[in-house]
Amino acid sequence: TVPVLLETYLNFARQEPDLYRLMYTDLQAVPSQHPELEAQVSRARALITQMAERFPQLATSGESSAAVAHAFWASLHGVISIHLHNAFGQNTNFEEVVSFLSKVLIEGARVVLKIPEDEPGSSA
Repeated sequence: TVPVLLETYLNFARQEPDLYRLMYTDLQAVPSQHPELEAQVSRARALITQMAERFPQLATSGESSAAVAHAFWASLHGVISIHLHNAFGQNTNFEEVVSFLSKVLIEGARVVLKIPEDEPGSSA
């Protein structure tokens, strides 16, 4: 399901914060020159793209799986980057932010892609 895939991506960033930072730093060389880095970037891209492809309504929505995948990815990357840079501050609970963002992403996709709430597997 989409929530499981989102959690998997977030867990990678939590468990491997240095590798996550390295994957997205402006100071890194071209990923194709670093096979381990390129493999992790490809793995992350595939994970998010697979998530987008789980929406059967995508085919009739006019939205591309790449657009949906990149919108989810950019949102997750933003919240993770802010967290890893300690920019939320002490009074912000990261888990609450992630929980809310996940709801917004999933419910937003449900509205845009016109996924009925009572549809089996509607958690996408």
